[in-house]
Amino acid sequence: MRRGDALPNHPIFRLVSVLLYWEIGRRIRQDILREKRAEYGEQIVSALSRQLSAEFGRGFSRRNLFNMIGFAEVYPDPKIVQALTAQLGWTHWSLIIYLDAPLKRDFYAEMCRVERWNSRTLAKKIQSMLFERTALSRKRVCNRVWEKRPRTAAICHSTRKPTPVFRGRL
Repeated sequence: MRRGDALPNHPIFRLVSVLLYWEIGRRIRQDILREKRAEYGEQIVSALSRQLSAEFGRGFSRRNLFNMIGFAEVYPDPKIVQALTAQLGWTHWSLIIYLDAPLKRDFYAEMCRVERWNSRTLAKKIQSMLFERTALSRKRVCNRVWEKRPRTAAICHSTRKPTPVFRGRL
């Protein structure tokens, strides 16, 4: 790294910060909240936010702590987290973790990685329901294929993870 480079934009910083946030979320969830989602958890997280912010500075807002807890909840396996965090920053994950279906989360994470979307682009794609539109268009194509090639169409309807459909900008 050269002198004058912005540390937060460095890939290593992104990787370490995402892993740190996951670990903080895991520890809060396991050790403090004891794997429960109770109303008192809101009060605990708020108090913890104030304490961490006073001690370590920015980055530990109540909202961000809930994002960390959600990240650890959605991705409980540390090996998966290490593989996932190599390409995407915390802002990406703070958007992806709130998607309801695992397949949808995987789709957007993969599209971010392949297409190199920034977090604004990701937010726009989620808001425009790209996943749903892609799934519908694939279903229409598969239905047309079904008439000519039943075996090929069966692959379209399988439950396998979707591959990226778009290569360029939308």
